[in-house]
Amino acid sequence: MDFPLRRAWSLVRGAMPYAIHRAAVYGALCLGLFCYLWMLAIVGGVFGAIAFWTLFIGSAGIALLIGMGGFVSVYLLYRRRIGHVAILTELATEGRLPGGISQVKWAEGRVLHYFGGLAGLLDARRIIRETMRSLDRNLFDSSAVLPIPGLEGGSRFAWHVADLSVGYIEEAFAAYAFHTRNDNIHESIRAAILIYCQCWKSMLSRAITLTWLGYAFGLSVAVVCLIPLGMLAWSTPASWTVAHFALFATGLLIGYFVKSAVFDPCASAAMAITFLDEAETWAPDAEWDRKVEAVCPAYAELKEKRRPAKRARAKKTAKETAA
Repeated sequence: MDFPLRRAWSLVRGAMPYAIHRAAVYGALCLGLFCYLWMLAIVGGVFGAIAFWTLFIGSAGIALLIGMGGFVSVYLLYRRRIGHVAILTELATEGRLPGGISQVKWAEGRVLHYFGGLAGLLDARRIIRETMRSLDRNLFDSSAVLPIPGLEGGSRFAWHVADLSVGYIEEAFAAYAFHTRNDNIHESIRAAILIYCQCWKSMLSRAITLTWLGYAFGLSVAVVCLIPLGMLAWSTPASWTVAHFALFATGLLIGYFVKSAVFDPCASAAMAITFLDEAETWAPDAEWDRKVEAVCPAYAELKEKRRPAKRARAKKTAKETAA
């Protein structure tokens, strides 16, 4: 298995202004969590550990209840990821970006143009994830790409690993949509799914490998940061359990930030390059279209949604011709 890492890093360097913008968003999120965590630690130092854990667990529960995690994940982070993919795809296929506009504004414009806003982006992500889940459980043997002896077809562990890796597949499909420049995003996603079905083993194995490498990278950074943080914790009284936990969580936050800012853009670029190369070899296949529709309700929904867009585009073309 080969990864175009050198070319991927070259693309990331070309998109450095956007990479800095993306890192700033992740950094602001981590900084906010850091400040909130240490504010709770101060409260715990004054009122005791029970107060800290009550506020910590309570605030986490409220965030889950109101869907704050999903809002942050999609509105703040996912949009930036897909915007980054738009820039990386343009650099990979055209070699340069349009002049006279910042990378951030250009990327946001591309996402808005093809996905039609946050609702369209969310809908596309939902359809892709549901389709990938159905494919992994009905048509493909995900355990075949895992280098673990003894795993058999239909392994729940293999399914969960594939689900963890779906983010990189989504970004590869987005790269294909940006590359084709098809205003009908549902048609682009449909074609990307059919191409994926013909090269699923190589694409899924790469996505899984990058997922595990990303976790290993983030964990390694966290461990390195925990060495000085651990020494600081060791120098404080043993009764300061809340402060010790806050120092530990700080190390994990740093690991998450560095992984998101450094590793993930390179991985996204590598997956985009690989899938675009596969798209030059394979084309949407009618037989796979029937197979996928038979087992994936979300894919059938996708096909229905692409038809209104086609009719609207045909009407627009007819009006322009008449004018």
